[in-house]
Amino acid sequence: MDKIKEKKYEIFPVGCVKIENGKTYLHIFKPFIRALKQLEHFDHIRVFWWLNIADRSKSKELLQNSPPYKKAPVTGVFASRSPVRPNPLALDTVKILNVDSQNGIVEIDSIEAYDKTPFIDLKAHIPVYDRVGREELE
Repeated sequence: MDKIKEKKYEIFPVGCVKIENGKTYLHIFKPFIRALKQLEHFDHIRVFWWLNIADRSKSKELLQNSPPYKKAPVTGVFASRSPVRPNPLALDTVKILNVDSQNGIVEIDSIEAYDKTPFIDLKAHIPVYDRVGREELE
């Protein structure tokens, strides 16, 4: 475990969230605009974003929390959607409304992130791969 803690990984943003006039956009940084090619053929994308306003001192130590539901049991952070996590990484699956590949702007329906939140990756949502089948849940 100690060796794992010693490792560092370089992660950098590929864009940022922009919320204006009631609309939500993903602004892709110029070096990554070409990565949008063919994205307009998908209905949804998965956005991996950085919880840039999370309290990192608290997040590294807190491994369990109490969900904000009545009578909910204490859970580990890996069994919750809490923003308090060992790494400040979040994931949303969002509906694509428009893709402007020329200017690097993807309009989406909504996201849990705030305006100016950096995101580190986008992945096309492919239902056959990303959906857990009903038979697997039973």
